[in-house]
Amino acid sequence: MTAKTDSRERIFTELIESAEFSDADRAVLSDVVARIEPQLPATLDSLEQFLRTTPRLLAAFGAGDDVDERAGLVAWVTRFLEGRFDLEYFESRALRYRRFVQSDVDQRVVITTMSRIRLALHSALHWTLQGAGWTSEPSDERARLHFPLDKICDIELGIIIDVSRERYEGQIKTAERLATIGQVAASIGHDLRNPLAVIQTSVHMLSRRIRDDARSARHLSRIGDQITLCTVIISDLLELARNRAPERVPTFMPDLVREAGKSVPRARGVTVALDIDEGLPPAQVDPGQVRQLIVNLVLNAVQAVGAEGHVWVRLRGDDDVVRVVIEDDGPGLTEETRKRLFEPMFTTRVRGTGLGLVLCRKVVEAHGGVIAAENRPEGGARFQVTLPRDPPETPDAGQEAAAL
Repeated sequence: MTAKTDSRERIFTELIESAEFSDADRAVLSDVVARIEPQLPATLDSLEQFLRTTPRLLAAFGAGDDVDERAGLVAWVTRFLEGRFDLEYFESRALRYRRFVQSDVDQRVVITTMSRIRLALHSALHWTLQGAGWTSEPSDERARLHFPLDKICDIELGIIIDVSRERYEGQIKTAERLATIGQVAASIGHDLRNPLAVIQTSVHMLSRRIRDDARSARHLSRIGDQITLCTVIISDLLELARNRAPERVPTFMPDLVREAGKSVPRARGVTVALDIDEGLPPAQVDPGQVRQLIVNLVLNAVQAVGAEGHVWVRLRGDDDVVRVVIEDDGPGLTEETRKRLFEPMFTTRVRGTGLGLVLCRKVVEAHGGVIAAENRPEGGARFQVTLPRDPPETPDAGQEAAAL
């Protein structure tokens, strides 16, 4: 047994013990399920409607990736109400919730959803008992039926909180690494640029003198390419160190996305298709930062497909947000890659720096937006950026005090 497996088993055991869930509770649950069975279809309809209000939330509370979302919800609720908790259940539920929180949707959504499910189940039992002639007054028998519902909801909530803890600890580690990178970049970035500029000037001077020497010209060209790569890395490091707030101006997103998408270099066998809603009104964004964000994502997609493939860039929006979706038909994302996509210095490319997606996330979060990554059902990867059309309002001290 690995240390990781041992840790998960320990956490699972602690959850069961803290909820004081027993075989007796499981037996009571069988009675509860038999009683509320007529109410379940309406309860599931209400839950499904609520879960569909947030992207991927219904899938997070479903079961199995090979069934439709409604069937997945039914399958999960059925097993959940049976109280058949074991390590396999813990790991499968943790995986689903982990996928959800890794998509950068607010973690509080999945926690508060569990409260909604708890209330729905208690309500179904309450009205079932009322229909059977039970008084609404508290009683030991009524409590005996309701308590197991609370216990299984507490166990599920514990799994969600544990996943959120993992996410929080990962964010803390990322922040610490970014701080270290920023300190190094701030101290040496400018010093490195000066000698690189001298080298670049010397390469340019030499290239003019040896035009007739094809072999030497090729080597000088390679030196120039490496200087450019070093300059890009330094620029990325300095951008991480600056932590510059967006300079928002009214920006016509169709023009920005079009120009950014077309500017990315690619192999002859790679096509970049633009699908842009030209009717979108201007959005309050930093055009320089958002342009670099789109360039980085399109460049990642182009590099993912290699010498031949397709990349799609779509721009949509509504009164509140603008959405940019970049898709490719490359190999897609492994589970390990999806977990570490936005970690500093993590890259799957031999010559990658591991900073591009970190900068993308930083730009998106600075704009109050969300970036999410997933695999396309048809194959390949999909990155979606959602940015608010107007900057989020920041309440003043008086408003915050009133809210408290």
